[in-house]
Amino acid sequence: MGAIATAQPMPDPGVQPTATAAPGLPSRHKTRIGIAHPGIAPLRPGVAKATPTPEIIPDANPRPPVVLPGSARPSSEAPTLVSARTASRALRSLWPHALVAAIVALLGLATVLAVIVLHFRGRDPLRATVSLDPSGAEMLALECVRCADGTLVRIGGATGTFASHRTAVAIGNRLVVGENRLTLTLVYPDGRAEDVQLVVPVDFRLDPDLSALSASPPSVRVTVATTSGAAVVVNGVPVAIEPDGRGNANVDVTTELTGPSATVTTLEKTIPYVVTPAHAKPASGELLVKLGVASLLVEAPGDSIVVDGPNFWLAGRTLVGGTVTVGGRPIAVDDKGQFAQLMSVSAVGETTIFIRADAPDYAPRLVPLHVRRVADLRTEAARLDAIVTHSYAEIANRIATKKGFAVGVECTIVEARIDGHRTIIVADVHGGCPAAPCYARVVHGARATPARGETWRAYGRVDRAVEWPRPGVSIPEIRAEFLIPPVAP
Repeated sequence: MGAIATAQPMPDPGVQPTATAAPGLPSRHKTRIGIAHPGIAPLRPGVAKATPTPEIIPDANPRPPVVLPGSARPSSEAPTLVSARTASRALRSLWPHALVAAIVALLGLATVLAVIVLHFRGRDPLRATVSLDPSGAEMLALECVRCADGTLVRIGGATGTFASHRTAVAIGNRLVVGENRLTLTLVYPDGRAEDVQLVVPVDFRLDPDLSALSASPPSVRVTVATTSGAAVVVNGVPVAIEPDGRGNANVDVTTELTGPSATVTTLEKTIPYVVTPAHAKPASGELLVKLGVASLLVEAPGDSIVVDGPNFWLAGRTLVGGTVTVGGRPIAVDDKGQFAQLMSVSAVGETTIFIRADAPDYAPRLVPLHVRRVADLRTEAARLDAIVTHSYAEIANRIATKKGFAVGVECTIVEARIDGHRTIIVADVHGGCPAAPCYARVVHGARATPARGETWRAYGRVDRAVEWPRPGVSIPEIRAEFLIPPVAP
């Protein structure tokens, strides 16, 4: 990735480009990503597209793989999974047990599933709380008023010893919806033994199932098991219950998983529910799904690009060991989590594609990419000139409030360099400059060849403020969707 010919080393503005997606140019309508399916989709729903519709696919004759400098930044953060809060007599388990064990050990907590008061033959009640141990197995936390310290309790092959009238014993098998009959053996300090028959009623069970995160669109599936005649509402939507008392609810989490991030983040989704058994009062609660989300940063072309040819480069990074797909098609990821793929645009028009990163034990991350192919960039620039901002003063005044402003600026190249498949420029903007020089940082998600002293035009969006040429001095950063070079003499 050599320096551009005739370009001098560019002073580092000190702030790395942000990974936050910016809105499109005025011709693009904002859409809710949460209702979009990963894959090829029109950029402007409800508006007629150019014919034929452009299709974006990995190039059929790709060039040799490009290894980008640097390394991936995998997070050492372990993926957190699922915890639950529930009403009386509600039992839930987490997915899968092996991973739950790691999570519970990490957080130092056990998830309470249900509290049930159980009676055995005798004067005093035995109070049992059903919970999970660190391995994900269901436990009975027992409270026995007449059990002195040192009293042993045995359930199957598991034992516990009462202290201050309390102990906990593994159940062994999951409790089922309906009546669960358990036999406990109490062995008192004086040697007496007593068998206690417990009937544990379970009206319903809700289980978060994360396997549906691999689907498109990704979702969290809640599996439901209830007693006959129960009504169940999950996330505000009634669940169809089959005659056997089972049903499923899919909760779309596309919105929560959409957007670039250079590091692992956390999906934290609260799913409310209401269960109304046929012969009992309604029980309400919520499931809290908590899981690491794979990282995915699209460094080139960024969140949008305008091209006048059939190809562009898609480059970025994800977790080491992760996979990346574009519109459902896989692209190669190296052993550092980096990727660089030449993409083909089939026709003039605008399209949104989704780049998706997956990694074992993580939720996927989706990054939308807006691609517009035009017949001629100079013609497109002339069209935009009537609707974009050209004034430096307008974009530099309170930069933070101008994020997303569409701009088209003419500028003199001060410094330029290639960074992977991007071009990073420091330029002196001409229009609306109150006192020269008026510097801006321009980031373009493709390779270009600007030379110091040349006059170029950049069309894109105001992104943020960066410090340059010295600490404490802020200049606007522009994400350029395309660049117009000077006319050759």
